[in-house]
Amino acid sequence: MSLFVWILRSWLVLWLLAALAGVAHSQQEKDTAASAYAAAVKLQNAESYKAAADAWVKFLKDFPAESRADRAHYYLGICHLKEK
Repeated sequence: MSLFVWILRSWLVLWLLAALAGVAHSQQEKDTAASAYAAAVKLQNAESYKAAADAWVKFLKDFPAESRADRAHYYLGICHLKEK
């Protein structure tokens, strides 16, 4: 096996491992976001509006680009209305 082929195979293996690690990290972040979202929903459903508002703020701070961020903003507003 030539040196070029060996280097090419090595880079391919390293690239594949890096891609797999990125997928695993991405899934872990999605799971963490889902857990934080569910916790905020649970607080809001229990009518603990102050705690829910704090949870929504933390969710938005930790996951600003999450697909449910628009709903989190909406529910945060609902919590503020219910607190008054």
